[in-house]
Amino acid sequence: AGLNRKIDEQSRKLDEHGRKLDEHSKKLDAHTEMIGAIAEDVAIIKGDITTIKGDLKKKVDYDEFQALARRVAILEKNARR
Repeated sequence: AGLNRKIDEQSRKLDEHGRKLDEHSKKLDAHTEMIGAIAEDVAIIKGDITTIKGDLKKKVDYDEFQALARRVAILEKNARR
């Protein structure tokens, strides 16, 4: 009777470990899916940033714009003379 009781106890413990392993496997699968989705989002964001960087390189910064505006003002002033 003692041996059967120990076998039953070990069997219950194994069943509980099996349930926990199944739960952890489900969580791991869910996390793997989320990581995949995040990786896709990051790839899209990186592409967008590359595009934005390229667009910004084509734009004139504020200091360059001010210098150009001063030059145009001087040229317009000289053209009126």
